[in-house]
Amino acid sequence: MRAVLWAHDCALVMFPPFYSVPDFKPEAKRDIRNYVRGGNDIKGTVMFVGGGLEIGVINRLFDFSIHPEYVAGMCESEPKQEERERERQRERGQKRERENVGGRFL
Repeated sequence: MRAVLWAHDCALVMFPPFYSVPDFKPEAKRDIRNYVRGGNDIKGTVMFVGGGLEIGVINRLFDFSIHPEYVAGMCESEPKQEERERERQRERGQKRERENVGGRFL
């Protein structure tokens, strides 16, 4: 890892999708963070290709707390979507009621 990150012509480090969580030793973690920190127009980009497993690795490497958010798609049934929308409207109404103080909205 260090040889790649310290190469003068290394502009991008790309990790393919993982099948298991890689073990980055403290030295490798430090080298990757310094590579990104020292980046400029032509150097310092790290790209992770994949999904949830990669997000976990990014969180561990960079001390982030990224959480993937589920977005309802075409597979969700219509009644379920309607139920979720009603729940959102109910929550908005409750929030408005909490914000209403003395007949005025804050």
